[in-house]
Amino acid sequence: MDAELVATPYCVVSDWTFRAIWGAVVALHVVLAAYAGAVAQLFVYMPRHTPRIVAIAELYSLTVDRRFFPLIAAGYAVVASVHAGSLLEILVASLRSRSLRFSGASSSSTSSSSRPPAAASPGSRAKFCALRWLPGRAQAASTPECRASSSSSSFSRVHSYTASVRVLVSAWSVTDPHYDTAHVVREVVETVLLSLQAHKASYLVAVPWMNHALAALLVLNCWSTPLIRRAFGRSSVFTARLLSLAVGVALGAVSFGVIPVALFLPYAADFDPALASFANRFWYTDRWLVGILNEWRMLFVTSLWDGVSRFLIAATLARSLRAMPSLLLRRRPRPRSRAKLHPQTQTQPQPLGPSPSVLGLKPTPAALPPPRATRLDRLGRGLLTLWGAVVVAVHLHAASHGANELCMTQVRPWLARRAACSLMEINCARDNGAHVGDGRAADFDRAMASVDRQWVAFLIVRHCAHVELTPTFRELRNLQGVKLYNATLARWDADAALTQQHHPNAMLVFLVATNMTALPRGLLARDFPRRLMDIEICRSNLSVLPDAVADAWPRDLFLLLEDLQLAAVPDVVARLQPSSLSLAMNAFSTLPAALLEGPSLSWLQLNGNPLAALPADVRVASPLQFLFLDGTRVAALPPWLDLSRVFRIQAAGTPLCDALRRDNRSHALLSGVVRCPEGAADRRHLYNFPLADEERNNP
Repeated sequence: MDAELVATPYCVVSDWTFRAIWGAVVALHVVLAAYAGAVAQLFVYMPRHTPRIVAIAELYSLTVDRRFFPLIAAGYAVVASVHAGSLLEILVASLRSRSLRFSGASSSSTSSSSRPPAAASPGSRAKFCALRWLPGRAQAASTPECRASSSSSSFSRVHSYTASVRVLVSAWSVTDPHYDTAHVVREVVETVLLSLQAHKASYLVAVPWMNHALAALLVLNCWSTPLIRRAFGRSSVFTARLLSLAVGVALGAVSFGVIPVALFLPYAADFDPALASFANRFWYTDRWLVGILNEWRMLFVTSLWDGVSRFLIAATLARSLRAMPSLLLRRRPRPRSRAKLHPQTQTQPQPLGPSPSVLGLKPTPAALPPPRATRLDRLGRGLLTLWGAVVVAVHLHAASHGANELCMTQVRPWLARRAACSLMEINCARDNGAHVGDGRAADFDRAMASVDRQWVAFLIVRHCAHVELTPTFRELRNLQGVKLYNATLARWDADAALTQQHHPNAMLVFLVATNMTALPRGLLARDFPRRLMDIEICRSNLSVLPDAVADAWPRDLFLLLEDLQLAAVPDVVARLQPSSLSLAMNAFSTLPAALLEGPSLSWLQLNGNPLAALPADVRVASPLQFLFLDGTRVAALPPWLDLSRVFRIQAAGTPLCDALRRDNRSHALLSGVVRCPEGAADRRHLYNFPLADEERNNP
């Protein structure tokens, strides 16, 4: 019996161990199928029902264009169908056999490896000679059979090459004798992909346990294969393979599903179904905004490479789950009564899945000894061991940095030299030991010197009476956003300008309750960041928007110019061709038609202006989908506005809403589009930027 088990290409497990493995595999298939199916449905649902969320994700370059969402959904649907198919196969096989099984194919109680190998045929000899194409199989070429084969006809040589390809493919099968070498190669590739994901999470995700979990699993993935091989040696090859697959499944499941779900759930809790979005304050709460800019990159697909790496991890996970049962052999308990009557009867282990021939797998012949490690195998294991040590070192180094008073949200990048702030706040009204003064040049440089400037993603300056941004500002290579609140901007010159060269990831600028007599030169560089698509200026004494912004700022902006007391809409605004525009709480009474003829203007907010009517001479069909007229004097909508394309019009506190309330029947079409919510015309609600709630949202 023991000799048979040693020769068997299976890992023999007890009945209870098998039940546990069966339950774990079934549970993983259920969870992964449900997760992939839900993500696929989400990518179909969002463009249709949550357009604002998708628009903001595109605005901040957090995802690929929505045109690719159906392709992404199809990819996740394929992943879900693979797991669902595997689950169905397991359940059908178990129901038919009335016992727990992984497949319905039958196999004998003794494995094929226990039978002596048949005589070698010419085809098998050609396949054996083809082994010389794989690492560690060069010795096969020196046999007399191979030398004879090399002098055979051209047909035999073609057949030999074909057999080489088949051998290369079979080496990836978990029951192949030389699977270990192929597995190490795959482990190296997986480690590269997972290392990129773990490093990305180290500077994007500010949740310590997630980074610790990813680093620990990555190290386990690197060290598990060498440790398992050393622990089991050549005596339990298939047990070692089974454990290696289990470690890979755990790491793949965490990377593919657990981390994204853990990041998604807090945002799902704040989602407002009535708005088909999040409340407006959500987008302007600094900590949430930093989370959006960083963590949503782990949720959405940001590039072709990102998508390929995710689906490679998913494919490897699905393949490993299907391969694990083919290594198992179930030892059934021996009936006691029969054991007493027939002591010579011995219980034969039962294979858990189909026979290797049915699966297309190549069982290990008993005549062949367990394979020796090839040079490629040893090199791969050495690289994995070394890289695991490197990951441990850099992760411990990153975790060793203490807290910093200026870090509102701290991350721990692997190669950070000092404390790294994802969200850094210089608050001149808060005595937190940082000694930021009133924001002058020396104060600014001293604050920047206390952190690792390379990793600052969002810089906020609050309650400072004399803000001076120095050339040190150019060293913020990963800067995504800048916000000034309740401050006087004394200097932001060209030597500290936002540029594509120094700030390639910059995406937003907020100047809120900021005293400045002119737009700073730091926002007028010709080399303006190409991804900076969100510029918001709210409550300022800025009275002129210079024409230079048309040459510096990109098109399709989200542009907010609120409470600037503009007596007229600057002509340069129409030249900018923004996609979203808020001119709320200004003083203009007319709107230029050229502004509404913009090719991409889909969201327009005009709240709180003494505007009596929208222009009637718009010659180009407007792509407007959202229009906000709360607190204006608008009494009617112009005929050029296509109500069938408009998603929402809001006009609380206007003559238009008064007319709809008096005679709702004669304005049935308008009533289905125009909304007149109570309280929306209150002054605090007329701003898009929640100025009245700033102190509460960001204490």
